[in-house]
Amino acid sequence: KQWYQRRVRGSLINSNEKRNEQHLLRYPSTPPYHTLPKHSPFVPSHMGKVKKEKKVQRASPVVVNHPKEEEVVVGSVDIFHKLGSADEEEREQAFISLSNLVVEDEQALKLATKHENLKKVVSHIVDVKPLVRIAAVGTLRNITLCDENICTRLIEVVEYDIFTRMFATIAQGLHGLKTGEGSGGMGTIGLGETRDGLSPEEVRDLLTQCIAVLWHLCEASEVAVNKISKSEVFPLLFELLQPPFPSYDLLLTTLQFLNVFTDQNSSALDKDDILKKLPLPPRDLFANLLADVNLNSRIRALAAGILYNLSSLETRFSVVGGISNLVLACIEFDTVAGFAFFDALLNDLQTTETNNTIPDKEKEQKRGVVSKQLSDFLENIKASQLCLELLSNICTSPDTEYDNENDDGMDDQEMEAAEMEDNEENDDVLLKSIAASGILQKILAKVLPQAVDIRAIATKHESLKEHFEAWVEVQKRALVAISNMLLSINIESLGGFNNIWSTLFKVCEDKYIQVINSGNVASSSSSSSTPIPFVDKSQQGNIECLETVTNSLWTLLRKTSADQMSIDLLDASTNGILTLASPPIISDDIHTNCIAILGIIGKRPLHPLYKEIDKAVLTPLIREQSNHKITGNLFVICEALNSIISVFDTNEQVLPQIQDPVEVGKIIERDEGLIKVLSLFLPQWTNAIKEVRKKIKRAEYQYLEES
Repeated sequence: KQWYQRRVRGSLINSNEKRNEQHLLRYPSTPPYHTLPKHSPFVPSHMGKVKKEKKVQRASPVVVNHPKEEEVVVGSVDIFHKLGSADEEEREQAFISLSNLVVEDEQALKLATKHENLKKVVSHIVDVKPLVRIAAVGTLRNITLCDENICTRLIEVVEYDIFTRMFATIAQGLHGLKTGEGSGGMGTIGLGETRDGLSPEEVRDLLTQCIAVLWHLCEASEVAVNKISKSEVFPLLFELLQPPFPSYDLLLTTLQFLNVFTDQNSSALDKDDILKKLPLPPRDLFANLLADVNLNSRIRALAAGILYNLSSLETRFSVVGGISNLVLACIEFDTVAGFAFFDALLNDLQTTETNNTIPDKEKEQKRGVVSKQLSDFLENIKASQLCLELLSNICTSPDTEYDNENDDGMDDQEMEAAEMEDNEENDDVLLKSIAASGILQKILAKVLPQAVDIRAIATKHESLKEHFEAWVEVQKRALVAISNMLLSINIESLGGFNNIWSTLFKVCEDKYIQVINSGNVASSSSSSSTPIPFVDKSQQGNIECLETVTNSLWTLLRKTSADQMSIDLLDASTNGILTLASPPIISDDIHTNCIAILGIIGKRPLHPLYKEIDKAVLTPLIREQSNHKITGNLFVICEALNSIISVFDTNEQVLPQIQDPVEVGKIIERDEGLIKVLSLFLPQWTNAIKEVRKKIKRAEYQYLEES
């Protein structure tokens, strides 16, 4: 009954709604560089299980110094006029200025996305002058990053001819790298006269920008996936993965693009056709990357993810076996100890900076060493993110997902039995090996409250801010991985209900305290169901963690039989769940999960907290009843109705067992109260679901109607 409209936020596996920008690359390599606001992505999902669709992580925009502090005024048409200038240098400077402006100013971005201006940008991807080509592609990269809707326009409007131009530029760049001839002529695309050549570094820069644009287009539409997979350029990209490896930025961007492109859930991707086009079998293609210990763990983790994406059902077990050591090593990386180490190191660096007896050259050298260590630390954290995502996807393969469309007409017991049977059938050798590895306990250790106050350390040292944000992402992905493992693997083989429940509940309490203490939250006495506003936006990560962990607790209860649960453990947790289900409501997802948990806990006749449980599951109905028209989240209310079935179901087998007439009277009284509430609520509910019938999926409508 709880198998529709589940949403779990906090994984980077879907890009439909928001993007997570990293720090911005500099282009050319001149300071300063700027940063965009960070966004927290979220993933629509069912039962907390991540459905791998599209990545939200996107290439970093290219930002440069304004080459000249001229009369470049945002909103003027002058800069767009100069894009078509006959003077090569003027065109280049105009594109470089525009690449900055679209990142820094919304009005400039709006002007740049007008048809006539966007057409100019696209046309210069194949400009006769190589440096203009680089600047034009860099500008397009920023535009497609800052305005995701532009990707769809670029794909759909034939006049832009975006793919022909991009493929021609990439093919020429790859040829230049291979032959060492730079990117002088544009080959067969018919632009005529001889071009000036580019240095190998400039060719790599051009390719990096082009591949980043393709990355953005693939995220926006499967049409792009289809066109790229059928192009002659696509197999050539795999040549960049062979030694001698290209520059770090080009290698990283290529791997990130391929990680998105080879997404297993893409209906536009013909995996068999892709495998035929590859210059080598997948294992041979990635053997050098995976074996080269001189490459950082982030690069190798991306390679492992792509290799898994290209694996078939028959080869999946052996592929996972080959990358398991790398995945485990990345997940086990001790980020907490790293923060403690850099806290002491940065304190020491500050002392050095203020010591006038130390020569400037020695200070500069020490700054360089610390900077390199910080960079390596960040790469290791991001490798952890990637491997947790990979583990989530391994536990979310199509053969382990429950078919929500086929459960019509099944009662609760039949559905629960079907889910258990489905899980047993799919608990294959691969999933059993994951359970036996003990990796769940290692991941649980990452999400438990830490003795080191990482937030305080990151607040004290500005240079650790990005590392802290990456660590928050690690925790979110760790919880999604745990959720997927609980859904896909037998609970007993993972360590048993009691052990997992007690650990996850500690995480739940810790995240709740952090959210409530984040400042400017609504009063706890408030009766409003509107999610509370948070001034500290960085706490959104804790909210997303709460949504995932409460969903995992719900999964645990659904998948575990009563005789395997500790009643005392559940009783000790009930107050905490009641608190989360009461105002102030943090989010609809958390509210829904907690109501569902209370519905299962409340199955025990006259639970010690039955009055509080009754109130929690009835409150959404009573509140909407007082409004005379349903205004709340329909799926929260729907889950409340489902929980009422559990809490108030005193069937023929239970009631005769209660001998005390006073207790029997209490049950009759609560049932009469329920009948009164439902009788008043039913007309409003019927009208509400009729209004949304055409706006939601058929299965979702049936779910609402049945409740």
